[in-house]
Amino acid sequence: MRGNTLFSSVIWALPFTGIILSMAICPLIAPRLWSQHYGKIIAAWCFGLLAFVFIISGWKPTFSLSLHSLNDHYLPFIILVAGLYSIAGGIKIRIQTPGTPLSNTIFLGLGSLLASVLGTTGAAMVLIRPFMEMNAHRNIRRHQIMFFIFSVANIGGSLTPIGDPPLYIGFLQGVPFFWTTLHLLFPFLAIFIPLMIIFYWVDFYFYRKEDPITERFHGEYAPASKERLIEIDGIPNILAILGVIALVIISSLWPQKFVTWSDWTVGDAIRNIGIIIIALSSYKLTSPLIRIDNNFDWHPVQEIAKIFAGIFITVTPVIEMLKLGNNGPFHTLSAFLMPNGAPKNNGFFWIAGGLSAWLDNAPTYLVFFHFAGGDAGTLTTTFAKTLTAISAGAVFMGALTYIGNAPNFMIKSIAEESGIKMPSFFGYIAWSAVILLPLLWLVSFFFS
Repeated sequence: MRGNTLFSSVIWALPFTGIILSMAICPLIAPRLWSQHYGKIIAAWCFGLLAFVFIISGWKPTFSLSLHSLNDHYLPFIILVAGLYSIAGGIKIRIQTPGTPLSNTIFLGLGSLLASVLGTTGAAMVLIRPFMEMNAHRNIRRHQIMFFIFSVANIGGSLTPIGDPPLYIGFLQGVPFFWTTLHLLFPFLAIFIPLMIIFYWVDFYFYRKEDPITERFHGEYAPASKERLIEIDGIPNILAILGVIALVIISSLWPQKFVTWSDWTVGDAIRNIGIIIIALSSYKLTSPLIRIDNNFDWHPVQEIAKIFAGIFITVTPVIEMLKLGNNGPFHTLSAFLMPNGAPKNNGFFWIAGGLSAWLDNAPTYLVFFHFAGGDAGTLTTTFAKTLTAISAGAVFMGALTYIGNAPNFMIKSIAEESGIKMPSFFGYIAWSAVILLPLLWLVSFFFS
C-alpha cells in the first residue's frame, strides 16, 4: 500500500473539509445562495485544490489527479447511480394498503433484504416512491425517510458483494461471494432487528400524534375488495435492473487493461457502456405516463452529480494520506490499528466505519483492506474477524451522514422534491447518532 508523497501534509485535506463544511453550514446561514449556487461553491473548492497542485508540481500531477478522480472513480459511480435512477423511474409500484407502523416496518424489513439483491442504490430507487405514497396521508414523515436511509440504503446491503460498493470492492480483491453472507449475517441481525423495533415505536409515536383518520384516507388509501395488494407497471424495467446487476457481477471476468491512460479494465468498459445502453433503452421504451405518475425528473441526479464530483476530486488527497500509513500524517492511526503487527479489530470497525461516513466508502474500505495486510486468503481465514469488522463498519456507518453512501443524498433530494422537509446536514447526523451509535456499539462486541 503506497500513497502519493505529494500529499504528505494534512493541509491537503482543507478542500475536502471545505466542501463538507459548505454542505453543512451554507444551507443554514444562506439557504437561497446555496440552493442557487451550490455547484459553483463546490467547483471553487475543486479548482482551488487543482490550482495548488499545478503551482507546486506542474500540469502532469494536476492532470493525473483529475483523471484518476473523475474518469477512474467518479464516472463509473455516476453512470451506475444515474442508470439505476433512470430505470427505477420507469417502475411504478402501487401498494394498496395505507402506511401504518406495522405495514411500514414490514416494508422496510423486506426492502432491506431486497437491497442485498438489487444493491442499495437499486432498491432505494425502486422503493422510495411507493414508500412515500403509502404514507401520503401522514403529516409527519421525515423520520420514515431517515429510517429508510438507515435500513434500505445502507444496512440492508450488507449480505452480498452486490449489496454495497465496499463489499463489491472486496469481491474484486478476491473475497469469496458467500463469505460476505456468512460472516456479516450475525452483525447484520444484531443491528437490523433492534433498528426495526425502534422504527416501529418511533412511527407508532408519530402515528398517534396524527389527526383523526379522514374521509380521504378511507376513500383513497383503503383498498377495494377486488384490488390486488401490489400492482406493478413497467415490469420490463425490473429485468433491466437485473441486467445492470449482472453487468456489475460479470465485469470482474475481464481484468485486462482497457486503455493505457486509465485504470479502466475491459470489464469496467463493458459494464459502464452496457449500463448506459440499458438505461437509454429503458428510457426510450418505457411509457412516459409511468414517469409522469412517478413525478420523475432529473434534479436529484444533477444534485448528486455536482456534489459528488467535488467530493471525488477533493477526497483523493485524503485517501492518499491514509495510504502512506506509518510514513504519512496519519502514522498514529496506523500504529493504533496494528500494534505489534496484530490487527485491532474494534479499531478497524470504528475507524474504517467512521471515515466511511465522510469519505467515499469504497476506496476507504480498500485502504483499510490493505492496512490489514491486503491478502484476501489471509483476511478471509486467519484474520476473518478483522475483515468482517472493516466490512461491517464501512457498510453500517455509511448511514451516519448524507454523504456516507450514494443513495443517501438522492433519497433526501427525492423526498424534498415530494414536499417532505428533511433535516439539515447536522440535523441528520444528530438523528443518526442518537439512533445508530448505540446499535453500532452493540455490534462492536462481535469484534472484541
